[in-house]
Amino acid sequence: MTATVESSSTRRILVATDYADCSIRALDWVADHLAQNDDEIILLHAVPEDLPLIDVEYGELSVVASENSLRERAFQQAEKNLGEWAQTFVEAMKKKKINVNVKTEVDYGSAGPLIVSKCEKYDPTLVVVGSHGKSTISGLIMGSVSSYCLHHAQRPVLVVNQTCSH
Repeated sequence: MTATVESSSTRRILVATDYADCSIRALDWVADHLAQNDDEIILLHAVPEDLPLIDVEYGELSVVASENSLRERAFQQAEKNLGEWAQTFVEAMKKKKINVNVKTEVDYGSAGPLIVSKCEKYDPTLVVVGSHGKSTISGLIMGSVSSYCLHHAQRPVLVVNQTCSH
């Protein structure tokens, strides 16, 4: 007797980004080593809920703005940035003749817990995060998103460190 297991050929890869260099490296790593035809790539960005009330956009003429207006502007900017990242990623994949479906999501929250909660929503095959390369001590004191994901996500997590090469 032969048992067959049905599986979806589509892999779902969740890539968390904070727009730092380590996030660029993580997305580049996905493009160079992981992405395949028909993969679904989910780009995720967390907008912190505790934004400062000082808006430094106006340089020396900083003004105090309402927390809601700053959060809304940060959210809108994050959506714009993530859309641009998605478009760039899709174009890079097309040059490699790889057809991927890219979704973007911006949400409010602390990065680590938000990534873990989105794992429950999307059920990704893999979670990819970049590492800022904080030392063990500063990572313990300040917290590390990659460490949080490694310990709490119920999915495989790939951490792309800051010294990875292509």
